[in-house]
Amino acid sequence: MTPILLLLLACGDPKPETPAPEQVPSPAPAAGHVATDALGWLGSVSQGVGHCSASERALFSCEVEGPKHISLCSDDTLDALQYRFGPLGTPELAAPASSAVSAFSSAHTAWASGQEHSVWLSNQGVVYRLVSAAGSGIDGASNNYSGVRILQAGRELGFVQCANGAAVDHLNMLGPWLSDKTR
Repeated sequence: MTPILLLLLACGDPKPETPAPEQVPSPAPAAGHVATDALGWLGSVSQGVGHCSASERALFSCEVEGPKHISLCSDDTLDALQYRFGPLGTPELAAPASSAVSAFSSAHTAWASGQEHSVWLSNQGVVYRLVSAAGSGIDGASNNYSGVRILQAGRELGFVQCANGAAVDHLNMLGPWLSDKTR
């Protein structure tokens, strides 16, 4: 009886369609500029954290041993992006020097019980890959980590892990945006 009942419900009077609200196209952003509605998440990103100045957004930031900091800083529209590493106030590395967003790439890797988001750039033959992962391994043990992987010629030179995880981590939001921007 259930199949007949479902068939009768499917054949009932159709509901009248409500007309769609009028769509008004928004003006196109200036060349090289991103529409702010596409970056709605950016408004909630902290400013003045780690190496990022009070006028910059901290997309990723954490303290590492040394005491040093890793930060990924942007302007309010993501027209400029820069990776910084070193002691607060005097970073040892700020790359790229031009703050060009096009220097960055991103990836998202999913596994059975977790995922890793990463954003990276190459500077003078060395790749700095910011990573943030959450999940568990096959054995059920926690597999949470964040920091920067340093690679050269495809070989990992080291992994600088954030102490107590990342204080600020928006790689999951930045990655898809970067992927769309660099296509």
